[in-house]
Amino acid sequence: GYFKQSKGEWKILRKGGAWLYAPFYWDDWFHSLLNAPTRRIFALLFIVYLLSVLLFAFVYMLIATEGEGGDEVVGGGCGMDITNMMEAYYFSLSTMTTLGYGVSDYYFGDCWSPLVFITTQV
Repeated sequence: GYFKQSKGEWKILRKGGAWLYAPFYWDDWFHSLLNAPTRRIFALLFIVYLLSVLLFAFVYMLIATEGEGGDEVVGGGCGMDITNMMEAYYFSLSTMTTLGYGVSDYYFGDCWSPLVFITTQV
């Protein structure tokens, strides 16, 4: 550039095509992620986050409907007050974002399973 200043570019000449480096990218996930476009990284993070929230919502729904002893309880299992999947999703999302949530019994009716999954999710 003018006055021998840098243009902010690396002068790298790559020989071969993308087909030459493709096996290396499939073998090394770290460098594949490192060289991925920012949009792809954000999309991947969003998908992983959403799937994680949905997975824990499903687990909380199972705990709330089955209860501790395996008996069929509708919505009141372990004092979680979850009756449908939307409430389970909200419970999971508020746990993941640490916003806090209101439940009628903070000790979950002396059930240990919600506390284990809440600790795992956080």
